[in-house]
Amino acid sequence: MPPTEKHGLFRLHPGPRKPYNVDDFSVDIVAIHGLGGHPMNTWTDKDEHLWLRDSLPSHIPRARIMTFGYDSSVLLGKSRMTINDFAIDLTIRLELVRQKPQERNRPLIFICHSLGGVVFKEFLVHIALFNDCAHIAKSVSGVVFMGTPHRGSKVASTAQVLSKIINVATLGSLLRTDLLRTLKVASAELETISRHATERLKYISVISFYEKKPLGASLIVEPFSAILGISNERAIPINADHRKIAKVSPRREQRYHPVWASIKKLVEGSLVSSYTHNDSQRLLDYLYCVDYKMAQIRPRQPQRGTSQWIFADPIYLSWLNSSHPSVLMLAGQPGSGKTVLTRCLLESMMSGGGSKQHSTPNYLGINFFCSYFESAINSEEVVLRSLLHQLIQLNPYCGQIIRNCLEKQTKTGPKLSLERSGLRHALFEVLSMDTMKHVFIVIDAIEELGSEIAISTLSGLCKVAQDLSERHPESRLKVFVSSRPNPAYLSAMPNLTILSMKNTQTRRDIEAYLEAVMEDFATENSDFDAVASSSTRQNIITQIMRISDGMFLSAVLAWEDFRKGILWNQNMVDQKLENLVSIQPGMTTFYDKMVNSIDESIKDDAFSIFSIIAAAATPLSETEIGVILGIACSTQVIVRSTDFEPFQKMNDMIERNFADLITIQNDNMLTFVHMSFKEYLQNRKDFQAILHSGNRNIARSCLKYLKFKDLLQDACDGRSRADLVSEYPFLSYASEHFLYHIQNIPYDDSLWLEFANLAAKYSIYTLKALMPESWRYFFSERFTTYYTSHVTLAVVSPLTLVVDMVPPPAKESLIRSFKEHGYDLDEKWSPILCGSPLQYCCSEAGKDIDKKKAAFLLLKLGANPSLPKKPWRSNLKRAIEGNAQDLFEELLRHPMTNLGDQDRQGQTLLHSLVYTASVELISKVTNVILDADLNIQDWNGYTPLHLATLTERPEVVRKLLTVPGVRLDVADKQGRTPFTLATYWGLRVMALELIKHSQAFPVPEAKELSGLVCAAIQQDKDLCTHLLETSNYRNLEYHMDLSGKCILHHAAINNWGDVLDSCLRLGKPSIEINQMDHSGRSAMHYAATLGNVDSCLVLVRHGANLTLQDRNGRTSAQAAADAGFKDVLMVLLKSGRVNPNQCDLQGRNLVHWAATLDCVDVMERVVKAPGVGVVELERHDKNSKMPIDIAFQCKCRNVGQFLADEMRSASGYFNIYDWDNMYCSPDVTDGDRPKKPDTKVPDWLKKKRDEEEEERRRYPHELWSLVNIPERERERK
Repeated sequence: MPPTEKHGLFRLHPGPRKPYNVDDFSVDIVAIHGLGGHPMNTWTDKDEHLWLRDSLPSHIPRARIMTFGYDSSVLLGKSRMTINDFAIDLTIRLELVRQKPQERNRPLIFICHSLGGVVFKEFLVHIALFNDCAHIAKSVSGVVFMGTPHRGSKVASTAQVLSKIINVATLGSLLRTDLLRTLKVASAELETISRHATERLKYISVISFYEKKPLGASLIVEPFSAILGISNERAIPINADHRKIAKVSPRREQRYHPVWASIKKLVEGSLVSSYTHNDSQRLLDYLYCVDYKMAQIRPRQPQRGTSQWIFADPIYLSWLNSSHPSVLMLAGQPGSGKTVLTRCLLESMMSGGGSKQHSTPNYLGINFFCSYFESAINSEEVVLRSLLHQLIQLNPYCGQIIRNCLEKQTKTGPKLSLERSGLRHALFEVLSMDTMKHVFIVIDAIEELGSEIAISTLSGLCKVAQDLSERHPESRLKVFVSSRPNPAYLSAMPNLTILSMKNTQTRRDIEAYLEAVMEDFATENSDFDAVASSSTRQNIITQIMRISDGMFLSAVLAWEDFRKGILWNQNMVDQKLENLVSIQPGMTTFYDKMVNSIDESIKDDAFSIFSIIAAAATPLSETEIGVILGIACSTQVIVRSTDFEPFQKMNDMIERNFADLITIQNDNMLTFVHMSFKEYLQNRKDFQAILHSGNRNIARSCLKYLKFKDLLQDACDGRSRADLVSEYPFLSYASEHFLYHIQNIPYDDSLWLEFANLAAKYSIYTLKALMPESWRYFFSERFTTYYTSHVTLAVVSPLTLVVDMVPPPAKESLIRSFKEHGYDLDEKWSPILCGSPLQYCCSEAGKDIDKKKAAFLLLKLGANPSLPKKPWRSNLKRAIEGNAQDLFEELLRHPMTNLGDQDRQGQTLLHSLVYTASVELISKVTNVILDADLNIQDWNGYTPLHLATLTERPEVVRKLLTVPGVRLDVADKQGRTPFTLATYWGLRVMALELIKHSQAFPVPEAKELSGLVCAAIQQDKDLCTHLLETSNYRNLEYHMDLSGKCILHHAAINNWGDVLDSCLRLGKPSIEINQMDHSGRSAMHYAATLGNVDSCLVLVRHGANLTLQDRNGRTSAQAAADAGFKDVLMVLLKSGRVNPNQCDLQGRNLVHWAATLDCVDVMERVVKAPGVGVVELERHDKNSKMPIDIAFQCKCRNVGQFLADEMRSASGYFNIYDWDNMYCSPDVTDGDRPKKPDTKVPDWLKKKRDEEEEERRRYPHELWSLVNIPERERERK
C-alpha cells in the first residue's frame, strides 16, 4: 500500500499481495479507527507491530482481517462529510469485497477504537434501514468497542469528551477554535445515533474495553461512558491509556490477554447457528434484572499507591494460590475503603494484573456490587441471576446448561423458573464445566442485602465451593466477598476464611492518598504550593489521619473540606489546621459539622433533596430528582406532563452547595458520598419526618406520572417504550419502583386511594409500553404471579397488594376504603387480572387466616366469585384444595356462584370434587345444584361420573347415581361411557357398581366403544358372562372395538369355548358366526392362528365357514399351518369343509403351507383330499416355488421325502434334494464334553527343551559370535 493512501478498506490478512482463497476463511473482521486516527498507525505500537496483521491471525487463522480508513480530518477542515457519509462509504466497500455467496453469508465482526465506535453505530443504523443491505445486517454478529464514548459525564459534555479524544488522536496539532462549535452541534446527533443503535446492538454480541490509566491528568474516556449498559454487553478493563488500548502488543501478554481471548470467543460464537445465538440472547434477556456493570464502576478508583497491600497479604495469597475452590471474606468497618479495594482487586484480576508475588492463571471474573441496589433489590435471586448472566457472556455454551437447570414443565409447556434452588444448581453446573475451572466471583458489600439474605447468599456460595471441591477437585473457583464485620457469618459458616482490614493497613493507604492528592493540589494551585512546606504538609496529613481514625471516608471528606477556597497564604493554612485540630474523630462529628454548615435559607430545600435520595429505590438522575421536586412543589392540578415545571440544572446546584455530602456519579446518578450518611440521617430522630416526606414525594410523583393523560394517550397510540422513556424521563423509574414506594406509605395516607386510581382500562396494568420488563414477560405469557416472602414480585394490582402486604386491621380498612372510593373489586378493567384478588385469597385461605378473612370481606362487599369466566382453577376449587371448608361453604351458598361454570380445562366444580372430596361434601354440592347440567363434559369428554369411575371411588359413583339427571350413557371423546371406561381400564369393581343400573350398558352407537368388548380385551371372563346374561345375548352384533372385532373374535382369542357356544346358541339371529373385522378375519381365523383348539371345535360345530379368506387371501386352515398348530389344522381337515386348492395372494395353496410343517400325517390328509392331484403338488407360487421347494427351505425332511415319492409316482418327478443328509449335526452326549486342559508340560515339549539345552552346552555362543563373556568365565579361561 502506498504510504500516502489511508482512506478505504484495506486487507491485512491475508496480505494484499498474497493469494486469497474464499473457502479458506469463515469470518470477516473489520477494524475502524477513531476521528483523527489512521487505518494502520492507530493499531501499531512503537515497535512497528501492527497487531491486526502481525498477531491476530495466529489466534484466528480463518479470519479475513481488514481495516477501514476514512478522512477523519475533514471534521477539522472544510469538508462537509458527516458520520453518516463514513457509514455509507463503509457499507459500499463491504458490499464490494463480499460479492461471492460464501462471503455474503460470512459473519462480520468489528473492532472499533474510540469514536470509530460511533461510525460503527451509524453504520448499524444505516444498514437496518435499507433492504439492499439486509445481507450485511444479517451478517453482523459482534463488535468490540475499545474506549468508545457512548455518553457524556457530570463534568464534561459530549463535546468536551470528544475534544479530549481529538487532542489525543492528533496530539493537539489540528485543533482549531471552530472545533468545539462543530462538536457541540454534532453532540445531539451523536446521542441520537447511540439511541437508535442501542436497540440493534441488543441482537449482536458486544464487548466493551475501557481504559484504566489516565493520559495526562485524567482518563480520556471514563468507564461509565465506555460501557453501554445493555444486557448482552460484556465490559472488561484494560490496564492501558486511551491511546495504548488500541495498540495491542505481544510484549504485554498479560495486559492484552483479555483482548485476544475475547475476540477469539466472539469469533467462535459468531460461527454458532443463529438459532443457538437467539436462544442464548433470549436467556440473557430473561436473566438480566439490574445494571451490574454500572454498579461495578461507581466506586471511585483508588489513588496511586493505595489498595496495594492486599496483593502481598499472606492470607490473601494463601487463598488465591490454594489448589481447591475457596471463599475469602474481606471484613472492614464502614468508610474503610472496602468497595474501592474490591473494585481495584476485581479489575486487576480481569485485566490480567494482580500481585507480583504470585503467578496465577487467567481468571474469568464475574461480580455483583450490592451497594447501589440495597433499597429496591434485596434478594439472593437477583445476585445469582446477575452472576449467571455474566457466565453466559463469558461462555455461550453455559446457556444450555443454565436453561436445562431452570426449565420446568407446566401445563402450558416449558417455562423458566427463577427459584433460588434452581439458580444455585445452575451456578454449580456451570462452574463444573472444564472450561470454567478458573472463575473469580466478587460480591461487594454483601451486608447491604440485609443480614438474613447476606448469610443465605454467602452460605450458598460456600456450599457451591465445597461441592466443587468434593466432586470436581480440579476446579480453582475463587469467591471474594466484602462486608462489614458480622459475628453471624462465622456462626453459620465456621470454616469461612476472613481477612480483616487492619488499622495499620488503612492508615498507610490514607497517608499515601493524602500525599498524592496534596501533591496534585500543589501542582494545580501555585499559591498553596508556595506556602505549604514539607513540614506543613506533614502536619496536615497528621491532623487528618488523627480525625479520620482509620476511616478512609473521613480522610477524604476532611481533605475535601480543607482544600476549599481560592486564597492561600500561611495564615489561611494555619487557620484550617486549627479547625482540623478542633474536630473530634468519627464520622458523626463530620456529618454534624457538614449539616450544620448548610445555610439556613436553603436548609429546607437541602433536606428535601436528602430525603428523596435517601428514600429512592435506586440512585436517581438529575432529571428524575427535578421531576419529583417539581411535582412536590406544584400547587396546580396535575393531569398532564405539561402541568408542572421540573427543576433544571440540579447537578450544578448540588455541586455548589452539597458537594461534600452528595456525589454525582459518572453516569449522572446522584448518591450520598457514602451509605454511612444515609445511616446518619436515619439515626437522627429529628430527621425521621423529613425522611418520610421523601418517600411520600417519590410515591406521589410516581402515581401522578403514570396517570398523565398525554402519556397514556401516547401509549395507546402504539408508541414503543423506548420512545416513551425518551420523551417522559421519569417513566422508567416510576414504572419500576412505584410499588416499592407505596408499600412504605402509612396505611391511613390518602396516597393509597391515588394508588387505587392507577387501576383502569388504560393504565400501566394494561398498556405494555408502560410496563416494566418483568411485567411484560408475564403478560406476554398470559401468566400472573404474586409476591410472597418466597416469590419475586411480578404483577400486583392495587387490591392484590393490599390483600397480600398490608397487615390487619389496616388490610380490612383499606379494602373498604377502596370499595367506597369506587374501586372495582373484580378488576374487570383487565382481562388478565380479572378476579385475581379473590382468587389469590382463596388460594392462600388454608395457610393464612388473614387472607381468608379478606376473602370473606370481598364477598361481603360484592366481589363476584365466578370471575374470571374460564380460570385455571375456580375459587371453589382453590378453597377446597386449601382445606378452607368454611370459605368453601360460603362460596357455595353465594348467589353469584355458578356451579356450572367451567374452567380452562372444561371442568366444573363437581369435576374437581370427585377427585378427593368426601361424599358428604359432594352431597352438599349436589343438593344446591339446581339448573346446572350434571353431565357437562370437559376437554376429554369426561363427565363427573367418568372421573369418579376413573379415580376408583365407588362411594362417589353410588352417590352420583342417586342424583336425578345424572346419565350413564354419555360417551367421552373416545366413545366411552362411564361403564365402558371402567372395563377399558380393567376397573372391575367400578364396572360391577355401574352395571347395577340398566342404563349403564346401552347398545353402543356408531364410533362408541363397547363395555362388553373392553371386558373381553381385559380377559375378564366372569364380567363378560355377566354382561351377556344381562343383555340376554341380544344386539351382540353392535358390540365391536375400533378394529371391528366383535365378542366372537375376542372369545376366540381368549379361547373361551363355552362363551362362544353360548353366544352362538342364544345370540341368534343377531350374531353372525362369520363376521369379519377390518382385516378381513373371522373368529375362526383368530382361533386357528392362536392354536385355540376348543374355540375351533365350537366354531366348526356351529358351522363356521372354513373357506373365508382374510385381506392376505389366507383361510383359517392356512393360518393354522403358518402358525404351526398341527392339532388345529387336523380339526379343520377332519371337518371336510376345507378347500386345499384355495390360493392366497402369494399364490400358495394348503399344500404349500402344509409343507412348512414336518408332519407327514397332515400332508397325507391334505394330498388325499378331494380335488388335490399332481397339479396341486407341482403348483408354483408367485415366487416360483413348489411345495417340495418350501419343504426343503423349511428343513422339513420327512414331508419332503413324502412329496418326492408322491410326485415321482404320479409324474416321474426327478428328486434334486438330498433329504437323507439334510441333518448333518452329530449327536452330543455327556461323554463328549471337553475335558479340562492338562497343565503339565507335555513329554514331547520336555524332550525338545532338553535337546536345546544340550546343544547350547556343547556349542557355546562365544564360539559363533562376538559376545560379552562374564568376568568369572574370562578369568577361568
